[in-house]
Amino acid sequence: MSNLFGFSTETSAGGADFMPICKYDARSGRLFRVDRVNTGNGFMSEQVDITSIFKAVVDFENMQVGWIHFPAGGAPSFVLVPFSDFTAGKIALPAKPSELHKNGLRFTMKLGKACAGDKPLREMAGNAKAFLSGVEEVCEEYLKTKAQYAGQLPVLELASTLPVKTGSGQMSSTNYRPKFRISGWAPRPVDLVATPVPLAGAPVEPLPMTAPATGATVVPPNVMKGVPAPQMADDDFG
Repeated sequence: MSNLFGFSTETSAGGADFMPICKYDARSGRLFRVDRVNTGNGFMSEQVDITSIFKAVVDFENMQVGWIHFPAGGAPSFVLVPFSDFTAGKIALPAKPSELHKNGLRFTMKLGKACAGDKPLREMAGNAKAFLSGVEEVCEEYLKTKAQYAGQLPVLELASTLPVKTGSGQMSSTNYRPKFRISGWAPRPVDLVATPVPLAGAPVEPLPMTAPATGATVVPPNVMKGVPAPQMADDDFG
């Protein structure tokens, strides 16, 4: 069938046109790669735990910050601006679009071969305070040192997770803040391109994030200590 409009109007199978994601679960301190799996009766999301082997070239140059809402069972809503423009004072955060939206961020990355599966290019987004503070810490290090590594991006690993308790008594809860570390720097992979960002305050195209399937095994809280850092291979992100 010809493309009347100059582009395909066919629906892709299982959201194949969208970049797959990674997600950090602040409640358990685990980091997952979320894959779309063909069951024969359709596609489903499968979470693969890559907490202890996580390694990725992260595109902080094109990170986005602002407001995110993750509705249960629905597509997330993003109202974001480029982080680089915000830090340069060129733009302010957009107005909060609803009471359901929380401050959040979004970035792309390329996973190392040991944890990538068959789709190494991933997006990660979050609005949990524990997640945001963990990314903020390593991003501050990135901003201080990036001038020494012109044309390169930081390689991140997850060194540990730290428990953060809030509330008291029956209202108390514990989340886990990720402790990322920059283990090296690498040239930007040719296939790690910037995520398009619209004009300030306009919604970003939703990511294909689906609610976790019910009946999954509950992962216990993770507090890693002394996890050895794997050596960086020259072709780890090739």
